[in-house]
Amino acid sequence: MDAKNYKYPVIMDNRRLRDAYPEINEHFNLAKKELDDLPKVNGVVVDGSLVEFVNCPICNSDKIDQIFVKYGFLLSECRDCTHVFIRNRLKEDFLLKKYAVSNADKIDRKVQKSDYHQEYWKRVYRKYLDCLKSLNVYRNNLLDIGAGTGDFLRCCREYSDFNLYALEFAEDTYNEIVKLTGPENFFYQVRLEDVDFGATKFDLITLWGVLEHISNPLSMMRKCHDILNINGHMLILLPNIHSRAFKILGVNTPTINPREHIDFYTIESFQMLCRQAGLKVVDLYQELPVIDLMYPYLDYNDKLIEDIIRKFECYYYIFIVKKST
Repeated sequence: MDAKNYKYPVIMDNRRLRDAYPEINEHFNLAKKELDDLPKVNGVVVDGSLVEFVNCPICNSDKIDQIFVKYGFLLSECRDCTHVFIRNRLKEDFLLKKYAVSNADKIDRKVQKSDYHQEYWKRVYRKYLDCLKSLNVYRNNLLDIGAGTGDFLRCCREYSDFNLYALEFAEDTYNEIVKLTGPENFFYQVRLEDVDFGATKFDLITLWGVLEHISNPLSMMRKCHDILNINGHMLILLPNIHSRAFKILGVNTPTINPREHIDFYTIESFQMLCRQAGLKVVDLYQELPVIDLMYPYLDYNDKLIEDIIRKFECYYYIFIVKKST
C-alpha cells in the first residue's frame, strides 16, 4: 500500500472517557497545582531561579504577541515564523527533574495503560509501522526518544524487525523499557545530545509527543541528523495549536500545559526548524483523538471529521522527516 493511503486518522469514540477513568482529571488537577504553587508577580511567574524569558526558540525574533496567560505562563506567538511558545519558560534542569518524579506524570502514565488508550495508540502505532514499511522502513536500528511506558516499543517488537533503542527520564518505567531494549540499548535520564552513540546509526528515530517539551529543539534535531542513516527516517508527533479543539476550548485545551508543553509548532515553524538542522519534511499526516471535552459543543459526524481534516485542524500532526544534507 502506498503511504498516501494512510492519510485518514484513527477515530475512536471517547465521549465518556473521564467518567470511566477519573484519573484523567486527577492528572490535570495535579499538573495545575504544580504550577499554581509557583511564586508569581501580578499573576505571572518571573522568578529567575525557575524561569527564563526567551525570544522565539525557532527564529530568535523578538517580534512577539501574547495570546493569553495560563497558570502564570505567557503563551505567545512569533510574528515572523508563526511559532507559538511559552515566553517565560521553566528552566531545563527544573523540567528534567519533574519528568523523572512528577506525580502528575505518574498518573498520566497510569492513564496510558487504560483499555481505551491502549487500543487507540496500538491502532495508531500499527498504522504508522505499516506506513513506514511501505517505505521499506521496518528493520535495523530504531531509537524511540521519550519512550514513556514503552508502548510503542512493545508494538515494534510485535510487528516489526527493528533493533530497539530508547531514551527516557521517568523512574517508574525503567524496568518496562529495559525488558524491551536490554540495558545496553537504553539511555536513562540523559539528554540525547550527551549520548555517545559511537558508530551506531538509526534507520528510524521516533519522537511521539516529545519535541514540544524540549528547551533546545535545534540542538536535539541536529543530534538526530548526526545519528540518522543517510536514507533514514524520523517520525515526529506534535500537538496542533491551530486544531479545532483549540479553537473551541481555547485556554482549556488539555494540550496547553506550560510545564509539560513549552513549544507549539506550526507547519511553517517546524519546517524552519528542520531546515536549520539539515533535515526536511517529506510527508505530513494528521491524527484526531476525539476530544471528549468537545462533545457539549459539537455533533460528531463524518462531515465534521472531513472538515477538520481538510482544514488541517486535527489534534496532532505527524511529520515524516529525512536528511536534506
